[in-house]
Amino acid sequence: MIARTLLTLLSGAALIAPIYAHAAEENAPDAVEEQVQETAPETPEEVVPSQQAVKDSTQLHEAIDALIKDAPEASQKHFMALYHTHNILSVVKTVRHDVGNAVKACSENNPDMADKMNARFDEWKTAVAPVLVEAEGNINNMIIAQDYAAPQDITGALNLANKVRAKGEASVNKVPISNKEACEKLYETMASTKDKVITLMQETLVSVPHALQAELQKSAQDASEGSPEDTPSADEE
Repeated sequence: MIARTLLTLLSGAALIAPIYAHAAEENAPDAVEEQVQETAPETPEEVVPSQQAVKDSTQLHEAIDALIKDAPEASQKHFMALYHTHNILSVVKTVRHDVGNAVKACSENNPDMADKMNARFDEWKTAVAPVLVEAEGNINNMIIAQDYAAPQDITGALNLANKVRAKGEASVNKVPISNKEACEKLYETMASTKDKVITLMQETLVSVPHALQAELQKSAQDASEGSPEDTPSADEE
């Protein structure tokens, strides 16, 4: 169930992939898929986007293109890192929601497992929550720090991405696991993958924006040091 959920999300993410791809963006979704598949009790099925999904993603592409097509390359990279972080954050939140549904179904159908399932999921949520909060803070700071678009326009693009994702989610019939064997598997893997998932999120949700900010600051510093005002004229020499 969890793997199918994730592949659905990743199919949507691929469909609405940014026009100006960033190298970091190509690796992270695969890593997310690999980690969360470890918690999946079922074999995922291929998800084929509907015509409406294609139409929605085209609208999103056009909105992003209009937002950054005339911006400098550094600004485009800034937006793509911001957009990538937002998408990964949304994927993790959806997975958390679906794991919660699975835990609820397991508890209802296997009352003897309820206490331990809920306790472990509480541990999972508690461990994951801080990095999600930090990532949300980074996204907000990146929106405030940029100067290539109005903040409300960037927020609008992110909200549009959320709507496209939500429509895709609504079109998928998710049936949480409930048999005891699958629930035991979920219980075990929630613990074994927790640290891996947190590490992955720290890399994709936190370090990417920080690395980009450092790159932009370095570029600005290099440009300042090489500006005409700092270059001696022939007369001065």
